[in-house]
Amino acid sequence: MKRLIVFIVVACLAVTACGCGGKNTIVKDGNKKTQIAAATYSDTKNTEYVICAQNGSLKLSFCPATTHFCIENTKDGSLWYSSPQDLSGETASKLVQMKMQASLIIDYTDTAAKKTGNINTYTGSVRSGDYSIELIDNGVRFIYHLSEIDAYIPFEVYLENGELVTKIDTDSIDITKDNLKITDISVAPYLLRGKAADNGYLFLADGSGALIRFKEGVRSTAVYSRPIYGSEPTETDSDDYLSTDEETVHMPVWGAAVNGSAVVAIGDSGEALGTLNAAACGQISSYANVYTSYRLLSSVMYNLGNYETEIYDKTEKSAGVISTRYIFLSGDAADYNGMADAYRSFLIKKHGLKESNYNKGAYLDIYGAAVKTVSVMGVPHKKAVSLTSYSQIKEMLSALRGDGIESITVRLRSWNNNELFGKKVTSVSPCGSVISKKELLSFNNDKNTRLYPAIMNVQTYSGGTYLGHMAGAAYSITGLPYSWHNYSLSTLNDSGKTYYRITLGKFDKIFSKLLGSSDKAGFERLAFGDIASSLYCDFAGAGYRRTDSADIMANALEKAEKQTDSLMLDSANAYAVPYADIIYSVPVCHSGQDILDDSVPFYSAVLSGIAECVASPMNDTNSGDRAELYAAAFGTGICYSWIYEKADTLLGTELSGITSVNYASSYAAVLEKLLRFKELAEKTEGRHIVKYSRISENLSVTEYSGGVAVYVNFGTDSVTLNDGAVLEGESFAVKTGKAE
Repeated sequence: MKRLIVFIVVACLAVTACGCGGKNTIVKDGNKKTQIAAATYSDTKNTEYVICAQNGSLKLSFCPATTHFCIENTKDGSLWYSSPQDLSGETASKLVQMKMQASLIIDYTDTAAKKTGNINTYTGSVRSGDYSIELIDNGVRFIYHLSEIDAYIPFEVYLENGELVTKIDTDSIDITKDNLKITDISVAPYLLRGKAADNGYLFLADGSGALIRFKEGVRSTAVYSRPIYGSEPTETDSDDYLSTDEETVHMPVWGAAVNGSAVVAIGDSGEALGTLNAAACGQISSYANVYTSYRLLSSVMYNLGNYETEIYDKTEKSAGVISTRYIFLSGDAADYNGMADAYRSFLIKKHGLKESNYNKGAYLDIYGAAVKTVSVMGVPHKKAVSLTSYSQIKEMLSALRGDGIESITVRLRSWNNNELFGKKVTSVSPCGSVISKKELLSFNNDKNTRLYPAIMNVQTYSGGTYLGHMAGAAYSITGLPYSWHNYSLSTLNDSGKTYYRITLGKFDKIFSKLLGSSDKAGFERLAFGDIASSLYCDFAGAGYRRTDSADIMANALEKAEKQTDSLMLDSANAYAVPYADIIYSVPVCHSGQDILDDSVPFYSAVLSGIAECVASPMNDTNSGDRAELYAAAFGTGICYSWIYEKADTLLGTELSGITSVNYASSYAAVLEKLLRFKELAEKTEGRHIVKYSRISENLSVTEYSGGVAVYVNFGTDSVTLNDGAVLEGESFAVKTGKAE
C-alpha cells in the first residue's frame, strides 16, 4: 500500500499554471439545473498526484490522469489509495482489473427495452478522457460522463474534521437517455483492501461484528453481500416466506486493518439503501476488499403464468445524498477495537448521547397469552389463552428475589389485545385474562422490577377488507398491497394468516394513537420490536424509499422516548440506537457465512455504557451454554423466556416454535445462570468495554475501563491464567488489573 508518490501543492499560482480558474459548472438534473461553484482543473493528462487538501493528520491528493485519490495519514505515514497502483502481477480477469481501477461501478437498466448492463467510471469515462475535475473546499469533485448511457455522475472526495468523506448527490446525476435508469452504484470498491501477504483483516458490522482475515488460497465459498439493516421485503418474488432470526447488518460500518494501520468507514447518509459487500483474497482478485453498493431503483421479477418480467419502482422521492465517512486509525487504535471506539464516539457526538446505562440484575421475557382456535358448539373461533397471569408474574418475581436476584427487568410480550389478534396496534388495551391496566401500572412503583409492556409488531397487521388494504397497506412494486404468510419454524406449516404492512404515509398517525393511549393510561415504560429493526419500501402514491422508512421509524421512536421514562428496543438498527435505554436481542455472533473467520463484539462494545445490552433468550437458541459464554465475552446480559403454564399450551399457536420455557421445570437451571451473570454485572457496572482479544483459540479476554477484565474459556479443558488461577472449561471469570 505504501508507494512513493509525487505531491504538487495546489496554491493559487499552481492553479493558474495548470489551467485552473474560478468557474460555476452547471450540472443538469432532468428539468432542473444545479449551480456548483468550483475551480476547474484542466490538466487531466498529469500522471502525478496533486495535493488538494490537508486537514488534521490527513493529506488528500488525486491523480488527474486516472482520478484515483490517495489519503496519507501523517500519524503513521500510511498511504491509502482508492485503487491498486500496480496490477502487473494481478491474476484477476481483465474485466475485474478494469473495475479495480474505478472509483464507481454502475448497474443500469433500460426499462423500455428490458435490458440491463454494468459499467464503471474507468472504462466508461476515464480511459476515453471523457470526464472533468473540479477543486472544491478541502477536496475534489470528479464529474464522469458515461457516454454508453449518456449520464453525468458527480463524485466528491474531501476532508472534514480530520476525516475523509465521499459523496454522491443523486439529484445531481444527469441522464439524458430515455428510459435509462441507474439501479445500483458501488462506491470506492477497492479503497479498503489487503493482500494475503499483508498482516490484517477486513471488518464487517455483520451481527456482533466479523472479520475476514488476509490469507492465501482461493475461497470456494460465496462472496459476502448483505443489505444494511436487513433485506427489503417488498422486493421478494413471492408472497410467502419463512421468517428466520439470522443475524443481519445492524450498523452501517465496515473497515480494514492493514500492517499496523486501519480505516473504519461509516455510512453517514443514504446507508439504508446500502448493501455491504466483501471478497476474500483469491475470490475475485488477489485482494480482499470491502465496500458498500447502493440501490437507487428497486425491482422485482414478476411471474404471470409462463410470462416473466422485471418490474421497476416508479417512486418519485429522490434517493438523496449518499455519503461515507472514513476515519483513519493509528497505533494501538488500529484494529477492530479502535473501530468500535471511533463509531461509538461518532454516535455520541452526532446524537448527544451520554454514558449512564449499564447491565444489571436479571432479564426475562415473559409471555402473557397466545391465540388458539377453539370450537364452540362446532363453530371455530379465535381465543386468547393465558400463559402467564399477573399473579403468576408476581409469583415468579417473588421466587427470584427470595433466591438473591433483587433487580429484575421484564419484557412482557403477547399481552396487547390488538397485537394478539393481528390488528393494527392503536391502543394499550391489555388481554383481560393476563393482566389489567391497573396491574400493569402497579409496576411503575416497584423499585426492584422494571416491567416493559412490549409491542413487537407495530408495522404489521392481519385481517381487514380488500378496500381497507388498498387504502391502508404498504404497496409492493407490482402496484398491489404487499402481503405474506408466516410459516412455523418448528412445523413449517402455514399460520393461516395473511399479513400486511402499514402504509408509511399513515404510520405516524397510527403510532401517535398508540402513544396517546399509553400516555393517557400512565405507562412509564414501553418496549418495541419491528420499528427498531425492520425497514420496508412503500410504493403507494409517490412512494417511500428505505431511507424514508428509516426516518419515519426514527421519528416515531424519538416521540416515544420523549413521552416515556424508559424505552426498550429489540435488535436495534443504528437509526434506533439513540432512543434506547435497553436493547434486547443484541447479537453475540456473526451471520455464519463461510467467508467470515471470526466473531468480535463490535455491536456491544459500541453501545457499552450507552445502553444496557441483552442477548437473545438463552433457552430459545441452538447454541446452549456457548451462547452464555459469548454473552459473557461480548459484555451483554442474558435473558430467559418464561411462561407459567405447561409448554404444551403453546401447541397450535404461533408460539409453538419456542422451547424450554416452562417456569417450574427450568427454574433451578435459570437461577444458577442468572446469579453468575448478576455477579458479572456487579463487577463491570459503570465500566465500558475498551478491548476484546483472543489469547488463544479457546481463551478470550474482554477489558473494561477501570482495569476490570473478563476471561472466557470456550474449550472443555481447564486453562491456567497468568496469575496462576485455573479457569475451568466452558466458564468465565472476572479479574481486576490490566489483562495480560
